Amino acid sequence: MPFEREITDKKDVILEHNYVIQGDESGKIVDKENIINAYYYGPQLVPMSSVLEAGTKIFEVKNFKLLGFVDKSKVPRHALMGDVDIVVPAEG
Repeated sequence: MPFEREITDKKDVILEHNYVIQGDESGKIVDKENIINAYYYGPQLVPMSSVLEAGTKIFEVKNFKLLGFVDKSKVPRHALMGDVDIVVPAEG
């Protein structure tokens, strides 16, 4: 095989990745710059550039919200100020 490398010294381990076109009998090596990720959309592979892939990631701080029910009279007035999420139902 053209991709094997003989290791002469047992201390040195060289890891080398070579990419070839799937189904190509010639075994021509493809440069890493010419490789792009693709994802299945149904039965079809859809190519995605690194720029587009970075734009699809969701950047959000991990959080947990607990929703509870309390009488309006038991909610302290200072809890309604600032960045606190409180839902109070209408009377009646």
